[in-house]
Amino acid sequence: MSPISATAAVAIVAAFLYALTASCAAPAQIVRVEANGSNSAVVTAGGDLWVWGYNYTGQVGDGTKENNRNVPLGVRGIGKVAEVAVGYNHTLALAQDGSERASSATDHMWTETNRSR
Repeated sequence: MSPISATAAVAIVAAFLYALTASCAAPAQIVRVEANGSNSAVVTAGGDLWVWGYNYTGQVGDGTKENNRNVPLGVRGIGKVAEVAVGYNHTLALAQDGSERASSATDHMWTETNRSR
C-alpha cells in the first residue's frame, strides 16, 4: 500500500460524504481511506466498507464490469471490515474475523481468499 497525500485523503472523504448526503444516507465516521488512480474505498467506524471508482475489471465487486461507479457502493455479505487496500484492478479487504476477501478481474465479486490471519 502506498500512502496518499493529506489533500487527496480530504478530497476522497469529501466526495464520499457528498455522495452519501446526495443519496439521503446518514454520513458515518470514516476510520480508513484507501485510493489510487482508479478506485477508492473507505471503512466506517462500524466496519462497513464502501467502494467506488473505475470498475472495468470488477474491482468494485458488484458482479459487473460496468465502468465508473461514481457513487459509493456499500459492500454487503463480507462481514465487518477492519482493513482495506485498493490496487489498479483489485480491492482487498480484511474482515474483523480475520478472513480475507478480494474483488478483482478474476471474479468481479467479493470472494474469500485461501489465506487467513
